[in-house]
Amino acid sequence: MKKFIFLIYFSIFFNLLCGAEWYEKNRKFSVVFPNEVWKYIEKANYYSNKKDNKTAEAFLRIALEKTEKCEPFTPSNWPFGWPRDKESLKYLKYGTPVVFIYKIIGDFCLEAGYIKESIKYLETYLSKCLIPDADYYILLAGIYEKEGMYTQALNLYYEISKFIENKNFWGTEYSIDFIERKIKNINLLFKKNLVIILKPIYIDIPSFIQSDFIDIFKTELSNIKNLVIIPQNNFLKVLNEQKFDENSLDDNELAIVGKILNVDYALKPSLAKIVDTYVFNVDVFSINKKKWFEHYEYKTDDMRYIPNMVKRFTVNFQGLDIPPSLYLPETKFLWSYELDDLVNDLKTSKDKKNILIGCDSGSVYLFNNKGSLLRKLNRAEKIIRVSISPEGNYFSFFTLEGILYFVSKNGEILWTKKTGNLGRGIGISEDGKFIVAGIDKKLIYIDRYGEIFWEINLPEVISFVDIKDDGSLVFVGTEDGKLYCYRDDGNLKWQVNVDGKVIEIKSGENYICSETYKGMIYLYNLNGYEIKKFRSDEEVNFNIFSSEIFDLISGKKGNFLFFLSYDKKSLWRYLLKERVTFLSSLPDGKFIISAEGKNLFAFSIVWK
Repeated sequence: MKKFIFLIYFSIFFNLLCGAEWYEKNRKFSVVFPNEVWKYIEKANYYSNKKDNKTAEAFLRIALEKTEKCEPFTPSNWPFGWPRDKESLKYLKYGTPVVFIYKIIGDFCLEAGYIKESIKYLETYLSKCLIPDADYYILLAGIYEKEGMYTQALNLYYEISKFIENKNFWGTEYSIDFIERKIKNINLLFKKNLVIILKPIYIDIPSFIQSDFIDIFKTELSNIKNLVIIPQNNFLKVLNEQKFDENSLDDNELAIVGKILNVDYALKPSLAKIVDTYVFNVDVFSINKKKWFEHYEYKTDDMRYIPNMVKRFTVNFQGLDIPPSLYLPETKFLWSYELDDLVNDLKTSKDKKNILIGCDSGSVYLFNNKGSLLRKLNRAEKIIRVSISPEGNYFSFFTLEGILYFVSKNGEILWTKKTGNLGRGIGISEDGKFIVAGIDKKLIYIDRYGEIFWEINLPEVISFVDIKDDGSLVFVGTEDGKLYCYRDDGNLKWQVNVDGKVIEIKSGENYICSETYKGMIYLYNLNGYEIKKFRSDEEVNFNIFSSEIFDLISGKKGNFLFFLSYDKKSLWRYLLKERVTFLSSLPDGKFIISAEGKNLFAFSIVWK
């Protein structure tokens, strides 16, 4: 029984100690209230933590009634028992206790979702403050905006602008530029705004891009509701009348021209190419305030996305967040690792959680996707080919002297085969059940225990091999552009000719994807019927493909990384550095591992 009572008291104490958010924001104001009033606020906090807002509100109303009964709070007639010491005077200079009780209840109502009641109490709080509370003016203006009360929000922003300029406030010192931006965003919603577009600044931008850029800029701006672009001829006419030169126009002159044209804002766009990056900037000038108050900057490495940057600006200019339809991919670095020598081959498990590396030094590395080294094997000869099973439990590799190794994930060498010739490729089916290996012109099919089921001699030198996850089909590419498909019994199912040496084959459930040294990509179904062929640098409508084909195309193709678009309905193409020799990635780009020389780099694609 004593333990039970103790637990009850501990629960009450804990809830009082760890307050609700509204309580924590206002705990410091306890110094302006007597204990017999503040205790009701503490009880409200207790019930608020228990999600009993009805009881919490009742206690807050008691605190309000007891506070209002003691009015007026005047220096000459200060109510008995109410603090007026050094600690309380820190806050009483901003308002009387009744002011702060309105704030407290307003915060409670906002947290509880009682928006109308919150507005009522916060309005009363701000109206009774002796000195304006900048933070709560901003808070209430934001609530007005969310509730569609734009006129009230606009009026508050104008008030904030005045007391910020006069330095008569307490709380955060918001910049005038920030307030002007808020006013502009609301004005764009329900009244016409006239703008001047000033002559763009170009740095290292070809003339053909310049003309397209300004056309796109004007077109996208004209699509903004309630935004009207002043015709260039009207602007130039006023400049001539005032004898102003646009190239040397100062802020006062720009304000004069703007007022003559009854303009609200002037926009100064610029586009520059800095090394390999296109940088798009827009500065916004307030005619009324006679100052530049907004700056926007966007960057891309691909000139094709300049229109996207312009669209992003028009969205942000209206105070809106970038919609997913305008998201662009960015790379996020995860980890790196320096190996002991150059990478000769890199393979990953299907989920990319296991990464197998073969090096010139004879080292074989097995990493997880966090960058932790799981295993390292050392051979005397350099490693020329590696492979890992789809789930990552087995791996295999060829040494330069022609020895084929089959190894479990824990590093145990299960068997070896001395082939006597150069290994050209390895493929492993699920759980290491079957292995296919290419040795010069010979193709061998082996089980997990090292027994050779069959072997075939091809007329051409093998360049790449792959095996379907279930081991039912084997695919072989050759140096002179042949692609073969064999059944698991060793019989040829089909063969086709491709343009150039086969450097990669990826097989799926219903399709395979093959890439040649010449940059051609071929898609076939499992019967050898060609679905599509294209160059890695060719513009392709990927929307027509299935998700399985997206998975097969994704990864490194030529000098490009292919990965799923944000909505997963198409593919994006990203130009890789020439130093990237190997790369493997998840289809959505959330994990990518690449090799440059003897260095590994892991990164992911982030959409912003």
